[in-house]
Amino acid sequence: MLKIRLVAKIDVKDHQVVKGVRLEGLRVLGSAELFAEKYFLEGIDEIFYHDVIASLLGRNALLELIKNTAKNIFIPITVSGGVRTLKDIYNLLNSGADRVSLNSEVFKNKNIISQAVKEFGSTTIINSMDIGKINNKYFLFTENGKNKQEENLIDWIKKIQDFGVGEFVINAIHKDGTLEGIDHELLNIIEGNVNIPYIFGGGIGKREDLKNISSLKKINGIFLSSILHYNYIDKNYSDNFGNTAFLQSNIFKKKVEKNNIQSIKSFLKKNKIECRV
Repeated sequence: MLKIRLVAKIDVKDHQVVKGVRLEGLRVLGSAELFAEKYFLEGIDEIFYHDVIASLLGRNALLELIKNTAKNIFIPITVSGGVRTLKDIYNLLNSGADRVSLNSEVFKNKNIISQAVKEFGSTTIINSMDIGKINNKYFLFTENGKNKQEENLIDWIKKIQDFGVGEFVINAIHKDGTLEGIDHELLNIIEGNVNIPYIFGGGIGKREDLKNISSLKKINGIFLSSILHYNYIDKNYSDNFGNTAFLQSNIFKKKVEKNNIQSIKSFLKKNKIECRV
């Protein structure tokens, strides 16, 4: 197994952090810039900004956010959502992003991956896959989970990695925001079919959910979202953030384990899972 990176996945709409369940019912949590800075100070390894409406609207609105974030944090920033052209990638990188992830546009123009890798290098270009489970079968989705694609998952993995991307980013839609744990069946499918490193996320609600990744060889990072966001929202920040009444409800109080980035890293180390300190 590669050394694990902890990656804070921050879904963004109009510069605000939003979070839902299975990519639906998005609720505003607060300033994306403040969340990113908080996680940087706590020791996160990477920030992943995803513009949740960019692909639907055909544009990315994160340039100003990236510029502001890059002034205050000194870890890699990866950006996804609404990336359609090489110029889009250039603008994101020029604003302070370190890497750019493509998803929806690749289904319309498969050449954009190979062109982007040639122009910017494989370490800069990654491919995101939103994967959902329907009737015990896995499907690829685009436009933030709105549109199901017909391409076979395993065939798609093999095709995209042949284009030279440096990494995959895998999000299990059916687990996203549920805090119910990782889909290990999907995780094993990814592990068994990729030849390049990947980041995996969806459903992580407590440290124990990460225990079984110790046997994996190709996983390079873990997406953390709800497990961090719902710990960030507390009485100290309630005056500054959005839908705190929902977040303080018994539904989430019962599900959310008290955590921070260092406690998660300590847990991984205790379970002999190499991670960045």
